[in-house]
Amino acid sequence: SSLLNFGFNELIHYSLVNEITLTKNQIKLINPLLSDCSNLRSSLLPNLIKTVQENLKQGNSFIEGFEYGHVFSGEILTNFQEKEHVAGIFGGIKTKLSWSEDKQSLTWFEAKGKIEQFLKQLNLIVYWKNGATKVDKIIHPYRSAELYLTNGVKLGIFGQINPILSNKLGISSEIYLFEFDLMVIQ
Repeated sequence: SSLLNFGFNELIHYSLVNEITLTKNQIKLINPLLSDCSNLRSSLLPNLIKTVQENLKQGNSFIEGFEYGHVFSGEILTNFQEKEHVAGIFGGIKTKLSWSEDKQSLTWFEAKGKIEQFLKQLNLIVYWKNGATKVDKIIHPYRSAELYLTNGVKLGIFGQINPILSNKLGISSEIYLFEFDLMVIQ
């Protein structure tokens, strides 16, 4: 409900994806119904980016949205993990802050402020560490951060979309993404 209050739309995607989306999905199904949906997703971010790209292709406006869902990692027989995550995508829209100014895109600091407001509503105290290592092809290498709780447990990642990826997909490079592990919060 906090993300809905920020104006985000809730998006829902399938947990079954290709082996390679924008990240590698390690867990392959033994007998999939479709070859396009033969793996379990390892991140929520690729589907969010794909949704924005498809909406822009259809002439729809940019969607600021989030998804609550399950991600999967490890080896199916030995070290299988299923976790609940929440991920979001926002920015990319030029808006006016006052009537006398030109339209401007969301800056890194404004986007970071939105995430801090969201975490404050959840009563979470976090500290930020530069650079996100998990999804370096999706997230900008120099405009990203990992978020940790005060006990040192990693909460998730936040960052601007990689400009190479945004250019390849034909979407704005002013888009910001986050993905948090909900199991850590509980």
